[in-house]
Amino acid sequence: PLVADDDGIFFVPAPPVSGAGLRRAGVQQASAVVIYQRTASITQDPSTVDSEVVFACRLVESLISAAERDVPVFCDLILERNAFFVPHLQRRKRGNKFLPVRTTEASSAAADADDEDEDQARPKQEQVVTKEDDLPFYMQERFANGQLFVSSVITSMAANMMYNPATASIFQEMLKSGYAIVPVPDSWTGKEFESLFSFMLRKRNLLPVALLRRLNFDAEQLEIDDDEEEGRQEEGEKKPPERWSPADGPSERCVIVMPPGGRLVAEHDGVLCLLPATGGGVLVEPFTTPADT
Repeated sequence: PLVADDDGIFFVPAPPVSGAGLRRAGVQQASAVVIYQRTASITQDPSTVDSEVVFACRLVESLISAAERDVPVFCDLILERNAFFVPHLQRRKRGNKFLPVRTTEASSAAADADDEDEDQARPKQEQVVTKEDDLPFYMQERFANGQLFVSSVITSMAANMMYNPATASIFQEMLKSGYAIVPVPDSWTGKEFESLFSFMLRKRNLLPVALLRRLNFDAEQLEIDDDEEEGRQEEGEKKPPERWSPADGPSERCVIVMPPGGRLVAEHDGVLCLLPATGGGVLVEPFTTPADT
């Protein structure tokens, strides 16, 4: 093949689930790792169709974590139901980098036991949001980071276009439209995406379609910060909100496309909005005087 003529490309024959072979290929020094499978495993059990990809992903990320490096690992699955088996990694900031931290079953069980009483006191919808394993693949952090692809989605979309031609027109119009990222408005006083969606549509003539969220976001810490903010307001102190800025590095955020209405919105989230085809949307927070309020 023509790839063989490139001096910067090398082929290292080794099993993808061999730690020695992956080290020899330089996985721990790579800038990115792509795990791709030509064909699925021949099996009658759907849960084992993507078994080699899942095992390879776990091994690669364990090697990267041992080297204390932040290397994105991209996985390609055949069936979306197997996204549950792909490891879910949490990222913690260490210095200027966000390093992946694996959550073991033992630590997860201990954390679940400690938070059992608190989870029971929460609304049922919020409990579901905080349990990533119970979420569909398109709402998981790995998919939001662009590191998870499911081949069956393309097949389903093509089939839907065949039976519903209007779907193709919708995609075409969305590709032709303009988009903008704005910070969470100061004049908005809600907490959930449903309220933000209504506010942006009615007051700013913008259609929110996604949230740009920090990789180290913690929903439980958001609740603690809200309680502390209420305490400071009672004492007469007010902390200025932390908003999204264009200067924020894109590698430090993930994209949550069309979050559910009950999803909590952080003050530092960026809001990806669809611009109107006719008429202008309000991209900058309008200045209000005391007389206006």
